[in-house]
Amino acid sequence: MDERMMVVRGAFVLAVTFFFNLTAVTQEPPAYEKIPVKLNAALIVLDGKLEGKGYTIDPVALNDGYANTYALKTEVGEVKAVSDYRLARRIQEIRALIILDEMSRSGVFGDAMKEGIMALIRGGKQLVTAPVETTKGAVKGVGGWTVKERVGLLTGEPLQNQTAAGAGAGATGNVIKKVAP
Repeated sequence: MDERMMVVRGAFVLAVTFFFNLTAVTQEPPAYEKIPVKLNAALIVLDGKLEGKGYTIDPVALNDGYANTYALKTEVGEVKAVSDYRLARRIQEIRALIILDEMSRSGVFGDAMKEGIMALIRGGKQLVTAPVETTKGAVKGVGGWTVKERVGLLTGEPLQNQTAAGAGAGATGNVIKKVAP
């Protein structure tokens, strides 16, 4: 009789375990456990702007519990951005590409390249016709640039803000003084 009871108990435990496992597999997980979560991108994106020059952000953003994922539609295709920071970076990159495209169409690069080649030719011509003056001018220019670099390092003032005559305000010869603005 003991063996028979053990078999019945075992069958009962097995049936109950099977029943609970079967119901656990077929149940739908609660809504808060479904990943990724769909969010309204207009509520998340800065200023709520989903469109800009050269791009459109998909109105549905996905969140995997860690970061938001955005889809940007551009002229060249769809781009994914995982996180708000990367979305901002992608938008900046798209704007930069548009500006570069406009510049290349306007001929700015061609004009700059032509001017650079002409300056090289003029410098070579001056080196042949007046080698001493050209060499002195080159040394003077490099010397002025190094003085400006030292002033920039000591004062924190960018080279563009310093005067073209030499090292900028406060630098005379080999002596560099920090000048209050």
